[in-house]
Amino acid sequence: MEKIQPQKKTMIDKIETDNLVKKEINQFTKSLNTNQKATIEETKKLVENRSDNLVGGETTDLQLVFNFAHKLKDVLPLNNFTKGTDAKNFKQFNDFKTTDVKHFTDVVLCVAMGKNADDIKDSDSYFYRVLRDISVSIIYELKFNVIRKNVDNQYFNNPIGRKPKQIFISMSDLNKFDKLKTKYNSGGNTSDYVSFQTFNAIANFRILGKENNSDNKSTLLRKLESLQDYLVKNKILSTDPTMKQAEISAINFVVSDLMLMLDSDNQFTQIADTLTFITDREADADLDDKVGLVNFHKHIGNVEFVKYDKMKKAKSIVADTGDSFLQQVKQII
Repeated sequence: MEKIQPQKKTMIDKIETDNLVKKEINQFTKSLNTNQKATIEETKKLVENRSDNLVGGETTDLQLVFNFAHKLKDVLPLNNFTKGTDAKNFKQFNDFKTTDVKHFTDVVLCVAMGKNADDIKDSDSYFYRVLRDISVSIIYELKFNVIRKNVDNQYFNNPIGRKPKQIFISMSDLNKFDKLKTKYNSGGNTSDYVSFQTFNAIANFRILGKENNSDNKSTLLRKLESLQDYLVKNKILSTDPTMKQAEISAINFVVSDLMLMLDSDNQFTQIADTLTFITDREADADLDDKVGLVNFHKHIGNVEFVKYDKMKKAKSIVADTGDSFLQQVKQII
């Protein structure tokens, strides 16, 4: 069946459509009372403020990338990132993963800002989020040096209206990749202005192997990676009793549902691996060499000591497992 192509609007069609929209706007405005009109004006200002913030935010993100990766590139503590790796310097480090980008944020950007990453993640999470959001773009510029001056010896353009600033970059690196060239430089320019969103998308493709943080990833994978990033350094529950109980309930729910998800997809090997970790099936391994979760509780070594009960009578406790020890203590208390 031949596909019917939509007809292009003529000038007359556009004029008629514009007139119809104006008529509808006038009718809607006339239907409002005084209080409703005031609320509409208040809401319009809120929308304008929000859009101004979005434009300002994107411009600021681009300026931050420029400051960190261009103006401060010689003083950033990049050795913090390569410490413990085989890379002799930052540019030699390849094969970035999401956890590497997070590590870069923590040990390079946070340190440069005089901040402790672990502290500000809780106390100033929005500050940390700003650094995290621009980190891939900073890494891209540090590795490939694409930012250039334009013919007027300027790095940024000066847009008119409610539009974010753009930065002038070389397209030589981008042009090496057909997918990037088709999407962001179909004209084949050697250099051009790009917004922060475009710069960040290019950076994600070059550093992490995808067009942006969301491309080619399911919602589940993005959320699991975020949780994985958090758990790399955080394995302690809250000290607040109410918050701790909420965390425990959430963990139980998530773990159970993840197991059900694996089961529904017949991923029995992965379920068995999890079960092995919990119950410790390494029968041939020495007790101290076993890594199963059970050993954190069952293996405490031989414990012998005397505790006095309420009648001040000595009670001997001999236990070689955590469960046995706790049961005997409960009997005495």
